[in-house]
This record gives sequence, C-alpha cells and structure tokens, in this order.
Amino acid sequence: MKKSLSENKIPLVEEEITVSKRETETAKYLLNKTVETEEVNLNLNLKKQKVHVNRVAKNQEVEVAPQIRTENGVTIIPVIEEVAVVVKKLILKEEIHITSTENTEQFEQTETLRKEKIDIEKT
Repeated sequence: MKKSLSENKIPLVEEEITVSKRETETAKYLLNKTVETEEVNLNLNLKKQKVHVNRVAKNQEVEVAPQIRTENGVTIIPVIEEVAVVVKKLILKEEIHITSTENTEQFEQTETLRKEKIDIEKT
C-alpha cells in the first residue's frame, strides 16, 4: 500500500534566541580637583609705538605709479588717481585755394543819355 503525501509529514524545528543586556558596576572612581594659586610679580618692558600720519598734497603728473618707499625713517605711500584729460587742439582739415585771373575785353553799346539844362534870365 502506498502512503499519500499528506501522510508523510516531516516535523520542522526552529530555534529562537533572545538577547538582552544589563548594566553591571565593575568599579568606582572618585575624582577630587583642587586649584592652587600663587602670586607672581612680573617685571616687563613694554614697548609702545605711536604713528603720525601726515598727508602731503602733490598734484604732480607722473608717467608711472611710484612705489612705496622709505626716506629718513618715513614710509611714503603714493596715492594716485586717473584723470580723464580733454584737450582742445586746432586741426587743419583742408585748405581752399582760390585763384583770381583778370581779363580785359572791349565792350561797345549805344545808349541814350538825357541831360536837362535851365537858363535863367532876369527881365
């Protein structure tokens, strides 16, 4: 006799695991902090430097910008400005040349000229 498939049962086994954790005190530490103070006298040389700024008007035309320079312990920083310059010039665009010639020609024409004359006589 043949067994049917439903009669052949294979049991399945499944394992489950549960994980948990807990805190456990293993050691204790006690920290104690103290601050010690000590007064110390300081003797220092402090340098103080004053700077005097003086503006010197120049208004000079230059070809190239001057470099920063030091003369007799004075640092000189040039300040430049570009200025648009409009120049009015006379330009000879052209010349007009006029030549005059003189001719003499003979002219004849007959005209009637009127002339009035008055004679006054005393009577």
